[in-house]
Amino acid sequence: MHGLYGTFQYVQHVTDIYTTAEQAMALGKGVCQDYSHILLSLCRMENIPSRYVVGMLIGEGLSHAWVEICCGGRWIALDPTNNLIVDDSHIKISSGRDYKDCIVNQGVFVGQTKQNQRICVSVSQL
Repeated sequence: MHGLYGTFQYVQHVTDIYTTAEQAMALGKGVCQDYSHILLSLCRMENIPSRYVVGMLIGEGLSHAWVEICCGGRWIALDPTNNLIVDDSHIKISSGRDYKDCIVNQGVFVGQTKQNQRICVSVSQL
């Protein structure tokens, strides 16, 4: 994760949902989903069980992606975009093999229509 963070650059609008980890790595830049797909690929090449996670980062207002790896029988969440172990500022929505397993907005419309989607997360201490 540290090596990826040190060599990869966060740049929006240079990749899309169809960009593979290999393509993003060759570009050397991308967004959180690219960081996560690359880290997943690196972990899987080393036979480290890993999964893709989608959630929210408190204060950002947009979805965010990170990775969970299985180490010593427990899952550890890593945020390669920010080079840190996931903490309470990350709110998990779903996990799967990759982006396609965790799409936040999907569906089918028939006919003319418009859609607006708003995702909000409220966190409070009990």
